[in-house]
Amino acid sequence: MTKIGQYLCLVLLLLCSPLSTGAELTPEQVKTAYVYNFLKYVQWPDENQRRTLKVLYVGDNDKLLSVLKSLEQQKVRSLALSVSAGNSDSAITGADVLVVDKSRESRLGDINALILNRPILVIADNAREKQLFGFNFVNRSGGKIGFEINRYNMVYNKLTVSKDIVILGGTELDVASMVKDMESTLQANREQYARLQSQVTEKQRQLDAQQQKQKQQQAKITELDNTLAQQQTAQEALKSQQQALEQKMADTQASFSRQQAELDAKQQELKNKTDEITALSASISINEARIREQKSVLAGYETELAMKEKSLASQSETLEAQSTIIQTQKTLLYISIALIISISISVMLIYRGARVKNQLFVQLAHKHTELESANAQIIRTRDQLLKSEKMAALGSLVAGVAHEINTPIGVGVTSSTHMQEQLSRFIKRYKAEEVTEADLDQLLDDLTQSLELLVRNLDRAARLIKSFKQVSIDQSHEEIRTLQMKEYIQEVCDSLQHELKRGGHKVKINAEQQLSYSCEAGAMAQVITNLVMNSLIHGFRHKTDGEIRFDCYTQENRLIIDYRDNGCGIADETVAKVFDPFFTTRRGEGSSGLGMHVSFNIVNQKFGGDLQCLPSDTGAHFRISLPLQSSE
Repeated sequence: MTKIGQYLCLVLLLLCSPLSTGAELTPEQVKTAYVYNFLKYVQWPDENQRRTLKVLYVGDNDKLLSVLKSLEQQKVRSLALSVSAGNSDSAITGADVLVVDKSRESRLGDINALILNRPILVIADNAREKQLFGFNFVNRSGGKIGFEINRYNMVYNKLTVSKDIVILGGTELDVASMVKDMESTLQANREQYARLQSQVTEKQRQLDAQQQKQKQQQAKITELDNTLAQQQTAQEALKSQQQALEQKMADTQASFSRQQAELDAKQQELKNKTDEITALSASISINEARIREQKSVLAGYETELAMKEKSLASQSETLEAQSTIIQTQKTLLYISIALIISISISVMLIYRGARVKNQLFVQLAHKHTELESANAQIIRTRDQLLKSEKMAALGSLVAGVAHEINTPIGVGVTSSTHMQEQLSRFIKRYKAEEVTEADLDQLLDDLTQSLELLVRNLDRAARLIKSFKQVSIDQSHEEIRTLQMKEYIQEVCDSLQHELKRGGHKVKINAEQQLSYSCEAGAMAQVITNLVMNSLIHGFRHKTDGEIRFDCYTQENRLIIDYRDNGCGIADETVAKVFDPFFTTRRGEGSSGLGMHVSFNIVNQKFGGDLQCLPSDTGAHFRISLPLQSSE
């Protein structure tokens, strides 16, 4: 029997006895086993460059997710498996395998648009649109589970599907397509093998003929090489003799040229020396005649000079006496002038200084008045800003808590209505004497579940109202009280839960249970609220599942509150301006730029502490340092 026949028999046998979902295995375990086997027969284009396959479950079946998690203990072709749940676009595009639950079938179209041309395998559950999946679970008669294959969709997404997938089963159309492709591939391989075999035979024959010719040509080449070697030896001997003769001739010619050049240079030098000697003789004769004339003139000058020296000696004595008198008079005159000028300048400076002093005093008084007015205006403006920020935070708190309370109250109303309906139905059946023991058990079960749900949601609403009352009282009354820091920060964050839940963000508080601080509770709540809202508006603007962390501890008689988030962070050029009034990076989008400025003023002026924005590579980092004396 041929290999194709064996494959067909095996496929038919598997189709006749598909995997059962009886009492031994749950549907979730069967689907998980299928998923693991699918991964064995599908290859990703970059498997050699990775170590892990990421499996993402898109749905709300916690039981199926729990069973899928067991795949993390297995490996596929030395690749570890990582299983997680998610529904965001970033999580979907970052996965290698998507297991889409029946409840998320409406998202299959969007998912296919997101993963276009990406090597991502989509495994659906009873999907109706056949072009949207790679594998699809189908429910067959007798509670059995099978699957469908859309091999073309997987090839389009750059995935390689092994033909041995037929061993797992699938629909008849999938198996027939696989077998047909396998048969055509085998026939093509056989034909190609025959062609290659004939080509190899012909090439071998041609190679033998060429080797024979090559041996004959090699013998001729050996004879020619010997002859050529003899001729080259003789030619090299003649060439060496010729080079020696040429070298001797060149040396002789160069020596003759050098000697001729030296002779010409000596003759020219001799001629130049002769001309110079002739010129020097004529010049010497002329200079001797001039020297004799100058000696006679010099003698007359010496006589006249002696007479003038005697006359100058007598005149210099007279001038020395007069210059002494003149020098004394000049010194006295200069001193008098200097005294007069200094007295005049002193008088002018005193008068000018008095006028300038009067003018400066008038200007200073005017400036002082203006500064007092501006300072009063600044204080009024700051108080108004603090009140505005406080009322805005209180308004946001009211809206958020109302939204949060609405959910448990709605669930409680639904539960109570359901109990009322069940009780009314039971009373009617009781009056008609149609009540059975099963009806009573069903009623008790429904009432128990509804009451548990009602109590749980009413308790949640009560906790929210308690936190809201405490925080709202703190923000509307400036009362100094001792705060348990961990508990109080949790209360403030609970009041902001409606904002945190929008992006799935979480808050972690690391503090000792007994750590306390005495201050105006409303001001502390406003600082915490501003920090959290700053992270939500700016740090987590394009991010989900963010994390905010409060680390509270004491250090050197001070309370330290380290606030961090893992958002987009603060640019270096923005750190220096983050506490400036009206500074914001989202101007025109609802941000006033006052939140961090108000927080800075509260910490510095009301608490006597310090608020800093510290550099960080993993998000925003603020540090509040408060003196512990305030808690006394």
